[in-house]
Amino acid sequence: MEDRKQTSQQQWEVINNYREIQSMTPEQLWDNAMSYFEWCRDNPIQVYKSVLSGKDVGKRVLLDLPVMFTIKGLCLHCNILEEYLKSLRNMKDTAPDWYIVASKLLYIIHDQNMTYAALDLFNPILVGRLHNIEKDDSPSGNIVIEHVQYLPTLSKSESEVLDKLESKDQLFTKDDL
Repeated sequence: MEDRKQTSQQQWEVINNYREIQSMTPEQLWDNAMSYFEWCRDNPIQVYKSVLSGKDVGKRVLLDLPVMFTIKGLCLHCNILEEYLKSLRNMKDTAPDWYIVASKLLYIIHDQNMTYAALDLFNPILVGRLHNIEKDDSPSGNIVIEHVQYLPTLSKSESEVLDKLESKDQLFTKDDL
């Protein structure tokens, strides 16, 4: 059985208190993102869990579990729209600082999620769905077979192919090949 203990400020309270956060430059976006990551690190989810084995079996202990970095949480904290962050990442020109910052932020979120999913701190199935890992790339439509008509008949031997080549426009003779 798990009970959550509330000891720290919730993210929506932080957002409400700092509504004037601006991310007008790549540097501001980076700094605001670092503030979000620090907030996640400094405000773990505290959960009481029962010990399942060993001499302390049945005893309830307080655990600090990490807060999952999310794109939506980052956007809320940085006061930007998710679509805006994705448009920065999808820029054709990959040299601008905006593209580099957006890419690194998405990599940080992805890396934290995957690392903690591998350690079973986050649900691997949830993380896989959040990052579209199980997305099926195969087409889901019906297979269409088209019949092509009026093709020449296939030759039965090499000599028949040579005869056809020789007879058409006299481009080659058997001796040339």
